[in-house]
Amino acid sequence: MIARAVADGPPGAPVRDRGRWTTVAVLGIGTFAIGTDMFVVAGVLAGLADDLGVTVGAAGLTVTVFALAYATGAPLLGALFGTRPLRRTLIGSVVLFGLFNVMSAVAPTLGVLFVARVLSALAASVYVPV
Repeated sequence: MIARAVADGPPGAPVRDRGRWTTVAVLGIGTFAIGTDMFVVAGVLAGLADDLGVTVGAAGLTVTVFALAYATGAPLLGALFGTRPLRRTLIGSVVLFGLFNVMSAVAPTLGVLFVARVLSALAASVYVPV
């Protein structure tokens, strides 16, 4: 029912605008997922620290590393990839974002986790500005 409402657009919307609502919904879901990923680690810091054998403070640096990489990457990579074909750029960045998150999930050490979080943030920093 919600999908139909999104696809149809607001009541009274012209037929030519109805596909745009679906596009906006899909882009919004992607942006929500990326924004959530930035801070989701904060909720699992104790378990993450135990699994990696580090302090909670050291594990908390993964949030900082992601945020810094995202903040520096967004303007630079957004400008660099802004002129590329949009669909290909968006799909590529989401695929890389997902792969790097899987890498984060299976990271055996804190160093590997930092690298995975930085790469994930850089992939995310392409998606949102584009």
